[in-house]
Amino acid sequence: LALSMFDFIQMSTARDISMVHSPLLLWLTVLFTPAAFYWFLQWPARLLPTAKLQKTYAVLMFTGRMALCAFLYSHWAMMADAWPRLLAGALFAAAWAFIPSPKWDGIATRYMNVMMVPGLVFLAAFLVVDAKPYRVAPTTTVAAEGAPNLVLITWDTVRADVLNEYGGSGLFMPNLAAFAADSITFDDACASTPITAPSHATMLTGVLPPSHGVRSNVFDSIVPGTPMLSSILAEQGYRTGGFVAAYPLLGRFGFQTGFEIYDDRLEEVRFMRLRQLDYFDALWMLLFRPFIPSSPHAASPGEVVQQRALDWMEEVPQTQPIFLFEHLYDAHAPNNPGPQARQRALDAIGTAKPLAVDAADSENMALYRAQIEKLDVLLGEMMAALEARDPGLKNTLIILTADHGDCFGEGGYSNNHIASLYEATQHVPMFVRMPSAKGAGTRVPQTVTHFDLMPTYLAQADLPLPESVAYMQGVPLQLALSENGLGELTRPVYLEAMSSNIRGERKRGWRTAAWKFLLWEDGHSNLWRYRENETEDFVGAESEQVEELQRRLLEYFGSLPKGTGERREISAMDLEAMRALGYAD
Repeated sequence: LALSMFDFIQMSTARDISMVHSPLLLWLTVLFTPAAFYWFLQWPARLLPTAKLQKTYAVLMFTGRMALCAFLYSHWAMMADAWPRLLAGALFAAAWAFIPSPKWDGIATRYMNVMMVPGLVFLAAFLVVDAKPYRVAPTTTVAAEGAPNLVLITWDTVRADVLNEYGGSGLFMPNLAAFAADSITFDDACASTPITAPSHATMLTGVLPPSHGVRSNVFDSIVPGTPMLSSILAEQGYRTGGFVAAYPLLGRFGFQTGFEIYDDRLEEVRFMRLRQLDYFDALWMLLFRPFIPSSPHAASPGEVVQQRALDWMEEVPQTQPIFLFEHLYDAHAPNNPGPQARQRALDAIGTAKPLAVDAADSENMALYRAQIEKLDVLLGEMMAALEARDPGLKNTLIILTADHGDCFGEGGYSNNHIASLYEATQHVPMFVRMPSAKGAGTRVPQTVTHFDLMPTYLAQADLPLPESVAYMQGVPLQLALSENGLGELTRPVYLEAMSSNIRGERKRGWRTAAWKFLLWEDGHSNLWRYRENETEDFVGAESEQVEELQRRLLEYFGSLPKGTGERREISAMDLEAMRALGYAD
């Protein structure tokens, strides 16, 4: 009983598994299943001939559990964050375990005998009941008359230069060509970070990672209280739906805030659900680990995600404006396209542009291109559905962009991006299709970035910016169609690769019209004329430029409002999911 309560305390305090924060079935499973496990684990003690031996067995089991905690948390350098919770759990469990009362022993024994049954029942139900998306009641607020539909589509890991619209070749993407022809194309859209969760958090909050608090996948959650685009729009009567394809954007990392529906269900193997219960070192999970697949489905196919989005749009009356966020992961590694697309891409090696920097990555880059072509099919289907909802798309604003790109030899990174601040990852596509295709075919040379998206959507909805977003001085991208366009806007862009799992490679950067300056965590730096190449380093030859750019970088970073951050302890499920997505370290 003491150990089952210890495990419940660890999970409920570290991962917000409670009646308030979690589905009821998950909460009940976490509460009762450890009791069933420890009931079975203590069964051999009943076969021991004396009470003294039985007590010795129990004490060894208790101290062994505490020692396992101490060892694992020390080994993974997590003790600093976890020790208050571990200490509280240990003291609470010890108080229950060593109450010197024979009457209490009888109560505890009867309790465990009773709790074993619901423990097994809730576990079985947890495995067989279909998962459901996060949902809250739709808004009752009536939106302003004529409020526009707002759509954000993100293509994970798609670098700009592979697309025909940005000088690439070798891709057959007729739907994107048609979409771009009706859109404003931003030639110099720059992501501030090469990591999925931080980049999307910037799009949805309008502020940079140091402010919204997400610097890594999985380790961080959006700072509570950060204004979210979805929340602002929901308060104004918008129906809000988020449909995401991959683990880093799970709602529990803060992304579901403000959404009426946030569907982050991943393609399931039912026994993989057990990983949700596997809190890092949970001893009781040892019983189930032989049945859990070695690697989770950490992403869902685009057609599955998009069908969920289309089904939701069918539910929402056409008289109500929507904010739709769709995230598609099909371009991300591991690269495994269908056979026809695969062969076509392999045949184009050596002719499709750009070429892989490292010839050893040529095949990988070809397969990456083949996966991007799948996104074109999905775009065509989505545009047809939006057109059916709003004929002529006269009152719909659609932004299509990517969170970051991928490297194929740049800087020695092979089919990876998490530590890169090269243009391969930071230069992203961005297309804005205005209502009625206003400004169709316009190309904008000025620099824009992801924190411009929230001002763009709110401007279209005629809503004011929150102070935190206004502070970033983001630009409504509709200004590109004004008399002066974006003017002489040559904003520098703050960059960072600060993920928790790239110790030794963390860095911040400052990207201007001519220079890209990188300041590494260990103090060394790079200076590139990045529009020409990112191989020739000017740190030694341009000392004054280095000094000036470093001053501006640190000054800007120091001026940013800092989010306190929701630092998360990662679970075994988190670790396995990141490994499955290629973030093995």
